[in-house]
Amino acid sequence: MTDIYGKTEVKTVKWFRNMKISVKLITGFLIIALIAGAVGIYGIYSLVSIDSSSEELFNLRGNTQGYLGYVLGEFQKQRAFLRDMQIDQSVAGAKEIQKSIMASDETLDKNLKKYQESCKSEEDIARVRDLMEEIENFKETRDKIIAAGVAGNFDEVYDLLRADSSKNIISETTAAIDNAVAANVEEAAKSL
Repeated sequence: MTDIYGKTEVKTVKWFRNMKISVKLITGFLIIALIAGAVGIYGIYSLVSIDSSSEELFNLRGNTQGYLGYVLGEFQKQRAFLRDMQIDQSVAGAKEIQKSIMASDETLDKNLKKYQESCKSEEDIARVRDLMEEIENFKETRDKIIAAGVAGNFDEVYDLLRADSSKNIISETTAAIDNAVAANVEEAAKSL
């Protein structure tokens, strides 16, 4: 059969042409509804996936960054206490600083332990081992300085603070903390 333009009509279109307008509209709305439903399901799936990824990122890397921040803060606070001991040069002040450092140690150790518990990969575990070793080296030197201050030997406090070994321990501990922070940021960026 030919149409008014002399072209042959395709049989598949004929059945559509013979449908009522209401059926055509309903069919069109159903097709649009199916497409919208598929897009909605895909969107919900994507949101759930993003939610679990962001929760994992926050718990695994965000919290550890906070723990490292506290470790760095307490480390710097203890260095300031040691400096204050040298400036004040009083045995009573040294004893107060010793108490303050003991309280600071609790916060430092607590956050270092939380950071250690959050480390899962071999690289993270090696990094935390290095960090803990450097902090222990710092604590040994710090305790010698405190003992000299409590004993009233402030010349020894000065010598210990200015010794090359103390400077190396400080820079190595700072580098270990900075390394852990940078690695944590890098791992978080990979997770995105």
